[in-house]
Amino acid sequence: MTNKCQVDQCCPTLENDFKDLKYLKKILKLVSIEIRLKILYVLEKGEHCVCEFENHLNSSQSLTSHHLKDLKDAKLIESRRIKKRNYYKLTNLGSKVVQNLMNLMQIIDNTQNKP
Repeated sequence: MTNKCQVDQCCPTLENDFKDLKYLKKILKLVSIEIRLKILYVLEKGEHCVCEFENHLNSSQSLTSHHLKDLKDAKLIESRRIKKRNYYKLTNLGSKVVQNLMNLMQIIDNTQNKP
């Protein structure tokens, strides 16, 4: 007797789940670059201008701007222009991503500190 999976019976909704996994992969790839992760954590504290990131990240303004663009394209951050400066802040999605990353860090920390 063989147990063959009848796709239409046991797994009819996996295709939608896989679409979600593709988006999750995109987000994880995006935040796997340390400077982008740092940008998200800085923005978790509030809105910042590009020039302010230089102090926080020890990174050039042009490199920071490049990473800000990537985060903005992923809809994790948004910007507004005041005179000659762009100010960035987390979107609702970005806030949720950062909060979940912080929760994950806490879980990892708790797991590593246990005997």
